[in-house]
Order: sequence, then C-alpha cells, then structure tokens
Amino acid sequence: MAFFIGTVLAISFLMHFYVYWRLFGLFGCKRRWGFWLLTLVGTVSLIGSRILESYYDSYVIEVIFVAAGYWLGVLWLLFCTLLLYEIARWVVSHAKRTGGIAILAVICVLSAYATVNARRITVATIQVPGPEPMRLVQLSDVHIGSMNAAFIRKMVEKTNRLNPDKILITGDLVDTFGRSTQNTLKLLADFEAPIYFVSGNHEHYVGRQDVLDALRRLNVTIMDDRIEQLGPIQLIGIPDMTDRQQAQGVLTGMPYDRDAYTILMFHRPMDIAFLEKAGIDLTLVGHAHAGQIFPFNFIVRFFEYPVYGLHRRGDSFLYVTSGTGLWGPRMRLGTNNEIVVVELQ
Repeated sequence: MAFFIGTVLAISFLMHFYVYWRLFGLFGCKRRWGFWLLTLVGTVSLIGSRILESYYDSYVIEVIFVAAGYWLGVLWLLFCTLLLYEIARWVVSHAKRTGGIAILAVICVLSAYATVNARRITVATIQVPGPEPMRLVQLSDVHIGSMNAAFIRKMVEKTNRLNPDKILITGDLVDTFGRSTQNTLKLLADFEAPIYFVSGNHEHYVGRQDVLDALRRLNVTIMDDRIEQLGPIQLIGIPDMTDRQQAQGVLTGMPYDRDAYTILMFHRPMDIAFLEKAGIDLTLVGHAHAGQIFPFNFIVRFFEYPVYGLHRRGDSFLYVTSGTGLWGPRMRLGTNNEIVVVELQ
C-alpha cells in the first residue's frame, strides 16, 4: 500500500508540475505561489480525499473525491495533448495564448464525451466450447465507492435481463468499505443468479476479510483458493497476487482434475501458454480496464499483457475484460464499461 500511494503521488506531482508549468506559460501567468499551491493540492487531491473518505462517511468528502477523480482524467488528457503540442508548436506558427485556448477547447470536448461514455454499460458476448450449454456473466472491476449506487443498480438490472445461469465476479468489487459502500453492496442481493467471487487488489487495500465477510452475508460464494463443482464444470478461484509466478505456483498446487472442463477465475491477466499447459479451458480476468482513457492503453501494456479481449492457445481460452466500472475518473475514452456474457456451447 505504501509503495502504491508513493508511486501515485510521485506520478501525480510530475504530471501536475508539467501541465501547470506549460499552461501558465501559454497564458502568460507568473509561476509564483499560486502555481505551487495548485500543483501540491492537485497532487494529493485523489489520494487525500480517498483516505478521508475511508475514515469519515461524509457527503462533502464524497463530492470532493468524485471531483478529484474527474480532475485526474482531465489532467491525463491535458498531459497527452500538451505533449503533442510540444511537437506541433514547431510546425504551426501561432500565438501562445491561441495555442492555449485551442488546447482547452479540445480537452473540454474530449472530457465531455468521456464522461457521457462512462455512464454506459455495454454487453460483450463471447462463445467458447463447453461440456454443456451454459450462460455465464462475468463482472469485474466494479469499484463500488468510485461508482455510486445508481450505477450499481443499473448494472444489476442489466445483468438480470441477460438471464445468466451463474454470475462470476473477478475482483475489485469495492474501492472503500465505509457505510456508503456497505449499503451499496447490499444491492447484490437483487441478482437473480448465484454469485461467485474472487478478490482483487482493491479488496486487499480496504481490508479483504471484512469484504469477504460482508459478501458471505449476501450469500455470495467466495472462490479464493477454492474449487467448486458446477455440474460437469470445475470452477477454480485464486485471490489476487501481484507476482504472476506465485499465482501460477498456487494454481499448480491445487488438487483439481486436469481432465475435467475447468474455468479459472483470477483478477489479473495470466500467461495463456501456462494456462494451456495447466489444462485450464477458460480463464476470466480483468484488472487492466483496457487502459480506461486513451492513450493509457498503450502504457498499461508494459505492466499487464494482454490488456483486453479473447485470446486462444490450443484448447485454452483467456478473456480479459475492460471492467464493468471505473477507478478514479468516471471517464472512458476509447474503451467501454462492459458486462461479459460467456456462452458455453
């Protein structure tokens, strides 16, 4: 957690410093105490409001957190656009202020579209071989806390209309575990199909055991380090681990039937060559959000691969979802929130 917070703060400071330095210059503003105040406040806004929200269940703090999340998305778009401007300014002759106004206009349009797009939930359908016809729904990276109750209610209603036999949630269901999140979590009781869950990295951040206890009270089957038989299907769950080799070792050590049709629930993308060798027929993961806001999808490839879509090696399939919800900014650019329908045929 300390490493995570430190990394986020360091990156946030560098981005704020560059964006404000360039914008102050474009509009002819002096970089004095106001520049440093904006840089420091912006740097700590998201992490600071998240920490406050975990201790104080306040509507004001929730509004501040949502605003800080939106600003993070706008900041990313500003950062990328300004990097392009560094090249364009040598090609196109213009006044600095004109360039600054053009950049802000572009950012307003992109931010508005990304905000509207983030309110939508699409349905992605994949068809893979199975021992018998079955309709599964995968949800992942819902991030209750970053996403409000209205969004979760819409997700539940849309999932029920898909008439799944089972619902598989592959981690990062919650972002916080205050009173508001716990109340919103109770909406899962409205699902009309059995729910199976494996924990992600955000469950570890907020207190994994507390989250699991709350889910058990909602009759959710916890699949962390567990094997469950669903008719002819063997369902395996592994909790989130940052070390891919460690996760592979845990799976190898589990007493599952390698000759049975097997579905693996995990949070992060895994090596499909290993999955084929391990005899896993279908693996469902999330975590990467498909990059969430373009062009972050290119950067996330350096840390997680693959980051999105259906992949196949031999008889083994791997699906990496873009996630049902969002973390940080409630914005999607070049990606979609999705519910995944898995049709076993």
